[in-house]
Amino acid sequence: MTLSKWGILGMLMLAIGLLVGRYLVLEDFPDRTDAPAKRPRPQATIPKVESSRFAWRSPDREPSSSTDKPAPRGAIPGQHTVTFVDADAMKRFLESLEGTSMRVMDSMEVLNTLRLSAADFSELDGLLDGSEEIGYIFAAMIPGKGTVQPGALAFGSHYLAWLGAEGERAAWGSDVRVAVLDTGVIPGTPFYQAVYHQHLVAYSGSLQGMNNHGTAVASLIAGENGLAPNASILSYRVAGDDGSSDTFLIAQAVLAAANAGADVINISLGASGQSRILEAAVNYATDAGVVVVASAGNSGDDYLLYPAAYENVIGVGAVDARGEHLDFSNTGNLSIVAPGLGLTSNVGESGRISFSGTSASAPMVSGAIAAMMSQQNTNALGAWQMVQANANEAGAPGSDPAYGAGILDLGRVLNLGKPGIHDLALASNHLAIHTSGNTVLQVTVENRGTAAVINAPVTVQTPLGTNHLNVTTLAPGQIQTFELPIGRVENSVRIESRVAAGEGLADQNPDDNIRVDVLSRAE
Repeated sequence: MTLSKWGILGMLMLAIGLLVGRYLVLEDFPDRTDAPAKRPRPQATIPKVESSRFAWRSPDREPSSSTDKPAPRGAIPGQHTVTFVDADAMKRFLESLEGTSMRVMDSMEVLNTLRLSAADFSELDGLLDGSEEIGYIFAAMIPGKGTVQPGALAFGSHYLAWLGAEGERAAWGSDVRVAVLDTGVIPGTPFYQAVYHQHLVAYSGSLQGMNNHGTAVASLIAGENGLAPNASILSYRVAGDDGSSDTFLIAQAVLAAANAGADVINISLGASGQSRILEAAVNYATDAGVVVVASAGNSGDDYLLYPAAYENVIGVGAVDARGEHLDFSNTGNLSIVAPGLGLTSNVGESGRISFSGTSASAPMVSGAIAAMMSQQNTNALGAWQMVQANANEAGAPGSDPAYGAGILDLGRVLNLGKPGIHDLALASNHLAIHTSGNTVLQVTVENRGTAAVINAPVTVQTPLGTNHLNVTTLAPGQIQTFELPIGRVENSVRIESRVAAGEGLADQNPDDNIRVDVLSRAE
């Protein structure tokens, strides 16, 4: 078959697109470190994750054509993705573009996907055979500032102690690679020269706009006060000076990070729309053993941004230094929550900022996973399982929309294998609606130690009086919830609950043996 000049041009565009899609556009700083060689990841024998937040799945197939439907909220106008069954099908399509208004903007070889723009996408249906999938590209952003409730307590530089991560941490994160998909790392940051940089978005070379965001994120992972200071950072700049990006760019960086041997991918930005291409890229990474962590969003909505909303992504919400859910933190199918208010982070040679939002919470979890990979000698999924299983219970009993599996606590993970630790905690006071329709008080006790607890007394004071309860037996890591009548709650009610480790036992952390809460009426 003889190709026309337009067919030859299409093939040339494909070759350029595949090169861009596979290797990304590099705009290197002069002192950029060399790209790390791909290496095998450490393997460990670990049980399958039971949490629904890691139930890997295949998405339902979209109709072969979606060009005649109104674009969903957040979709970039005039652009579509087309995914083909194989490379040959994509090649045939490119040969058919002569005389159309469609332009190939980019491509991803591993997913057989093209990014197209056109003034009129009605032409597209006539070029397809029905085996393709057409999708949208959604605008993505660094989460904005949200509303912080009165009385919320910032962390400052104390988040390490709060997480139980004090002491010598110089080796934490050794031989672990964490990819940060963000606005890049600014020159002058103390750990800058140890970072591998790739840019899908042009870099302005200044602190203007949101350029300090990616630096702050990377600092919380591998900076001087990061959780994994010896981890290698792979920085992929996918967002510009204004913090804007899109799901296609993020997907490209996810693929690049997975192919570069990243163990953990941190994404502190998100989109409101569900991109099939981004989900496919995430599936590609997780199938390769990469753990993907993403921020839930700062709009206070009852849904997570994408990619945090995907089932095989660790969606992270935010709490303050009292362990309370922050009003701005999106809720929904969360995996876990972590510090997210006023964390001190480096952004340059002498610059420090007070960093807030789920953008800060996500790298807390990414750093914790990297740290525990090196400290517990396991792979990324094994480290995440340890982190998740040892999160502190909070809110409603079990996993809930505001706290997920609970609050990040590295101290408990570090104590694994140390026998005889007694740490019984009054985890939460929570108002709920009983199946009868009446409001009840749920008081949850958690064993955060490594030794079983027997006959631990619990005292709960409510407007109806004092309740004396007892934890008969509670294994390490388990919770027990007591349900009590609370009477009529008009607006709010004060609850004071206490627990003791048991007769003759010294509790390692007595600070968490008591809770005093003013609870609003359950809806």
